[in-house]
Amino acid sequence: MSNLAKPAVHVQPQTRHLASGLVAEGKLVQAVKLVRGATGLDLRSAKEYVDTLKLEYLARGVPPEVEAAALDLIAKGEPGEAAKVVRRRTHLGSRDAKLYVEAMRAGYGRGRSLSDRVRAFTAVEDYASAIAVVQDETGMTREEAERFVTSLD
Repeated sequence: MSNLAKPAVHVQPQTRHLASGLVAEGKLVQAVKLVRGATGLDLRSAKEYVDTLKLEYLARGVPPEVEAAALDLIAKGEPGEAAKVVRRRTHLGSRDAKLYVEAMRAGYGRGRSLSDRVRAFTAVEDYASAIAVVQDETGMTREEAERFVTSLD
């Protein structure tokens, strides 16, 4: 993945859920096809979106204490050591551990609240994705999610 910034795209919660399931099963190509078919995105954009889902999946498999140790090493300028710690203390392989550490360096992590993630979308005026993530993570209706997003401005 060349860029860890989430692509500005609106993906319906059901599509996101199905694609996340495919990612969890290791079926990345099928997830990309699903996202492309549901959104009309080009191949690169759909792959970038699926890559962000993969990061979210990887993050769920890293215990908080391992994430804290990795973040400490990253802060000390030792991302290679951070990847080794993640690899040794989780089920992740070398490539996924490096991807996870790269994501942590870019600001992903369980320490970011839903409000923080929504603000990141609205900062680049991607209100559709902000609303979609609120709907997906909370089960709110579109109208409720819109009110939530608007209230953060």
